[in-house]
Amino acid sequence: MTSVSLGTWGVTGKSPVDHAISGATEQDCSWMRLLKSDPMCNKGADAQAIVDKSSTVLLESKR
Repeated sequence: MTSVSLGTWGVTGKSPVDHAISGATEQDCSWMRLLKSDPMCNKGADAQAIVDKSSTVLLESKR
């Protein structure tokens, strides 16, 4: 596991692969669920929406 993967997992509880699969399937996916014999992906009330909360910041140039 890379430091980026570990950091992502530490913050979100999901690996980068989990995020990619979640985005592709539009479901909440985590390979860790397979260890508990649960389905890898959930859709519905338990699924977390992927929301873009970024914003564009325009800086004024000093002339």
